[in-house]
Order: sequence, then structure tokens, then C-alpha cells
Amino acid sequence: MKKTTTLYNILALLAIIAAAQTILLIFIKQDVSTEDKKSDNQIIQVASEKTDIFYPVLHVYDGDTISIDKDSSTERIRLIGIDSPETSEKYREKECFGEEAAKKAVELLSGKKIRIEADPTQADVDIYGRSLRYVFLEDGTFLNQKMIEEGFAKEYTFKESAYKYQKDFLVSQEEAKKAKKGLWNKCNE
Repeated sequence: MKKTTTLYNILALLAIIAAAQTILLIFIKQDVSTEDKKSDNQIIQVASEKTDIFYPVLHVYDGDTISIDKDSSTERIRLIGIDSPETSEKYREKECFGEEAAKKAVELLSGKKIRIEADPTQADVDIYGRSLRYVFLEDGTFLNQKMIEEGFAKEYTFKESAYKYQKDFLVSQEEAKKAKKGLWNKCNE
């Protein structure tokens, strides 16, 4: 009988310890998840603050590639979701309407400052080391979409990876095609 009482006492003590551990784990988990939420909010807040920064445009390479002065260093930017005709034979042969697309980009960006926006659904940098970004002018013009709307670029989805403004860009492209704007008028597309 003494062995049974001792066994019950040990089991009761183990049950109390297990209950205490469970309660302790619940409180620790709540504290950690609260800290995680604070960290996530801080990260989101920092990211949204950065989107309000405008950077000077240094160079326009063509209709979909530019460079900016970002924190005293040059950063090359490839516009997400668009593909303008090539102007350089360095990588591919020149394409119909490439010069016009480059001139339009120069017209829109020369002497201007832009805001850039990354897209978490896309890579941060392409194989050429260019940052993949959406570009907004200080007056609110959305450069990526404007180039498509006016027929200076086509919508471009890399490896079928949907992106934030894809539907809007496809609609803009269809409207440019119907209106025979830019390359949709001059080139055999």
C-alpha cells in the first residue's frame, strides 16, 4: 500500500509539473508572437517610408532600363512587367521602334526624380544585376504602365510569374493595340 501511495504521489507531482510547463509555454509563445507582430509592423513601416524617397535619374539606356543615384551610388533599374524594343546590338539586334521607345523614356525622365517600388512576387535583381522595380515620377505618372499605354513597350511576364500590376498592364496593352499606338502601328506585331 505504501508503494501505491508513493506511486500516486509521484504521478501527481509529474502531472503538476507538466501542467506548469504547458502554462509557461503558452505565456512564452504569446510573448514571442507579440514580438513577431511588432517586428513585422516595424519592417512594413520602414518599407513604406522608403517608397516615399525620390531618386535622381542618371541615365536612360532604353525604354525599360535606367540608372539612378541611390544613396550616392549608381543603381541600374529594369522596369518590371514591360519589354521595350531593343536599341543596342550589344545583347540582341536592334528592334523596330526601339529608338522611339528610348527617346520617350528620355523625354519622360530627363532631369527628373523617381520613386521606385519592388515587387515581392518578383526577383530583386535580374541576371544582369539590374534591380527589378516599378517606377513612379514625382507627378504620380506610373512609368511602367505609361510606356505600355502609349505603345512604347509590351507587357512582359517573366517565366509566367504573375506580378502586382499584371492585369492593369495587360488591359493597357490591349487598348494600345486597338488604338494602334506606337509599335502597334509602326511594327509588324
